[in-house]
Amino acid sequence: MQRLEYWLTPLLLVTIAIVQIYLASTANLSPWKGGGFGMFSTIDAPSMRVLLAEGVDTENQLVRLDVFGDLDKPTRRRLQALPKVDDLEEIAQQLLAQEFVPIEIRREVIYKKLQAENPSIEFPQIETRSNSQPLYRIKSPRDPIDLERPIKTLKRARLQWLRLRFDVDRTRMWIEPMTDAIEVSRIAKNEP
Repeated sequence: MQRLEYWLTPLLLVTIAIVQIYLASTANLSPWKGGGFGMFSTIDAPSMRVLLAEGVDTENQLVRLDVFGDLDKPTRRRLQALPKVDDLEEIAQQLLAQEFVPIEIRREVIYKKLQAENPSIEFPQIETRSNSQPLYRIKSPRDPIDLERPIKTLKRARLQWLRLRFDVDRTRMWIEPMTDAIEVSRIAKNEP
């Protein structure tokens, strides 16, 4: 029994290390998670992973999406630490059923309300970005009903995990895909 107690801890650590290394090399587990073996040997931390989310709206316009903005922290951490293609497919399907508004809409509504409530105060103009592709988020029940900009719905969505890489020899960073892109489409009701 003493012999088992003596070898149990090292055996457990070796087992965890092997499982963590296996998942990091085959299932995109971040080396920073799953035991932490290798966490200081790479910049592939969960925070360095990006979910590229795009869609095409009903008017065939490209829409950039903020998928993480409405997720709770534990879900976001789990998705970044161990990204799975099954999760991407599920998220992409759910995006097709949502309505989207520009990210800045909440800030603009609050600003306009302040201007309307305080007409005697001269407010500076809000800087509007001339970005051809604004970032959109899922519309929430707290958003105002009469929005100046149209609400977007998607007919196609595309998701892909990307990660930051560093080349020591050339001292440069770049982003590379971690997974294949997942694309889903909504079938139009008038199509056979």
